Amino acid sequence: MTRAKSRLALALCRSLDALQVQLDGYRAAIEKLFAEHPDHDVFGSLPGVGVTLGPRLLSGLGANREQYPEVQGLQCVAGTAP
Repeated sequence: MTRAKSRLALALCRSLDALQVQLDGYRAAIEKLFAEHPDHDVFGSLPGVGVTLGPRLLSGLGANREQYPEVQGLQCVAGTAP
């Protein structure tokens, strides 16, 4: 039983290693695309926003500034205004 569980654990570790390689590729692509985006400086300059949160904010809010002609619309979407 111990040998079987040991083999299973090793197989799962190899699967996780392969998954980590794929995740690293996605992460690098996201960082590259975010750095090239015209609104990178706007989203990247927000306090506390790092390499992970900046792209998430940009993708969540979108880059179409005409979508929110007034700031209150954006605040409602963000959940900071009623």
